[in-house]
Amino acid sequence: MPARSLLKFSTPRKPAQLAAFINLRVLNPEHAHWRRGIEAAVIYNRLHGDLKVPFTYRVPGGQDQAVEAEGRPASLANIPLGQWIADNRRFYARGDMDEARVEQLEKLGMVWSHFDVAWEEGLAAARGWAAEAGHLLAPLNATFQGYKVGIWLKNVRAAARKAQEIEQRRAEGLPGKSSAGALSDERREQLEDIDPPGARAGRWNGSAASTSSGSTWRPATRCPPSPTTSCTRARTSGGGYAPSGSAGTT
Repeated sequence: MPARSLLKFSTPRKPAQLAAFINLRVLNPEHAHWRRGIEAAVIYNRLHGDLKVPFTYRVPGGQDQAVEAEGRPASLANIPLGQWIADNRRFYARGDMDEARVEQLEKLGMVWSHFDVAWEEGLAAARGWAAEAGHLLAPLNATFQGYKVGIWLKNVRAAARKAQEIEQRRAEGLPGKSSAGALSDERREQLEDIDPPGARAGRWNGSAASTSSGSTWRPATRCPPSPTTSCTRARTSGGGYAPSGSAGTT
């Protein structure tokens, strides 16, 4: 809505709409580039519920009814919102963004870390693939809407294997290793929401080897240096070892 028509107080205006306008243009005057970007971000958040904007995304333009129904002003048409979001992540990482702008973006669901963005994209693809397939036994070449979910899951298993090794070393009283690249508890829980442990026989990297956890994204449990009664030397195709009683391939 143009500023001139918004400020015609002879007609009723929504208090929230006026407050947002005053905050953006009067109390905290911004450069035109920022103002247009944040307005486009507000609309994107209203339509999608977040600010996970693809880098190539541009604000739709035109005079069709769909655009008008979504409440997009003509002045925002074709703004490269994806690039604008990426630029602001870079400014934030350099420490070049003031707190007011940081707060505005965070209220809209801004994700600052590229790594967090990549994780969320992969998780969404894995969730979508599992919803269609009924499981998370994704082969290496599996894709979901163009996203290479099979390769993403392979990398997740590697991260889970590193976390597993760290836990084992800790349990054995050995010196700790860096947790960089290890799957965090929070992310493991997100995966278990999609593919709960024990829900079905899991497989390592799409092979027939299963793990006792029954979770299809998990790596096979590794045996300690010496075989024990609870861990066989059945080698799996993923480089791990299947727990006792699991099927393994050689």
